[in-house]
Amino acid sequence: MRKIYFLLVISILSVLVIGCNSENSSENTEEGNSSNINSDFPEEDITTVVPYSTGGAGDISIRIMADLESEYLKGNSMVVDNIDGAGGIKGQTEVATAEPDGYTLLELTTSAVNNPMIEDTEFDIDSFAPIAMFSFEPELLVVPKSSDIDSIEDFLDYAKSNEISVNTSGFGTSHHIGALVLENEADLKFNYVHADSGGDQIQQLMGDHAEAGFLTYGSASEALEEEEIKPIGVMSDERIEQLPETETFEENDLDIEYGPFRAMAAPKDTPEDVLNQLYDMFDGIINDEDFKNKMEDSGYEVEYGDKEELQKQMDTQTEFMEDVLPMLEEE
Repeated sequence: MRKIYFLLVISILSVLVIGCNSENSSENTEEGNSSNINSDFPEEDITTVVPYSTGGAGDISIRIMADLESEYLKGNSMVVDNIDGAGGIKGQTEVATAEPDGYTLLELTTSAVNNPMIEDTEFDIDSFAPIAMFSFEPELLVVPKSSDIDSIEDFLDYAKSNEISVNTSGFGTSHHIGALVLENEADLKFNYVHADSGGDQIQQLMGDHAEAGFLTYGSASEALEEEEIKPIGVMSDERIEQLPETETFEENDLDIEYGPFRAMAAPKDTPEDVLNQLYDMFDGIINDEDFKNKMEDSGYEVEYGDKEELQKQMDTQTEFMEDVLPMLEEE
């Protein structure tokens, strides 16, 4: 009887121990799933595709980032790969169709939203998993220094009675969309002159080959500082620090806040544990004071946004594109 009682006690204790271990194991598994961190990633260099040629604003920003990322990438490096062509489509396609392992990333810009909506592409904006935004620049309306236009009011008055020539950095670019947004909001009609780049735009304006243009401060900072072109208005909710005398469109009863963003993204099927590592890495890189200072020295202001904020920017850009798509189709 004593033996049976002893065996019964041992059995009950064994069940309790196994149950506790199982519960602890379950809790540990749940904690592991909640963090979803692959501590081994990255084990090699990460390639970031810049879908534009070298020397532009996007390229400069990523190269500044690549100069300081090794401490955040566990001693590995960021390799910058410029894959230019078809207004960004070539490089964007490269990443959209890449192995989704976290080792091939894209510098995501507004053109990744625009391109699939106006061109036949192998991807759409949902082909990318947002990681983080590091820059937002409001569109800036500029004119040649010889122009009689000195304010948004002057511009609107002139444009209402004249089909003003406005240059952009290319069909479907953020500068083009920004101009279309103003056209739509103010009931105007522009004659577009599409250049091949922001640099070509500035040359056209300096040579009086266009009456106005849409740029960003970062892409036009040198020409603005040298007073080779005049800033007229900015598409932001408040005046920008670099041009405190330049009024916003909101100050002229036009509720327009628009401009290109720059961000990091991965192919859409990248595993969650790898994405979590990437979120942490780029949170550190983008908020690094050295990165911010070098960006500012190059004429770019850092504006950090996590994956949710970046998704909002992508959704907003999609809405803008849907509004002006009929106008694009008419060109």
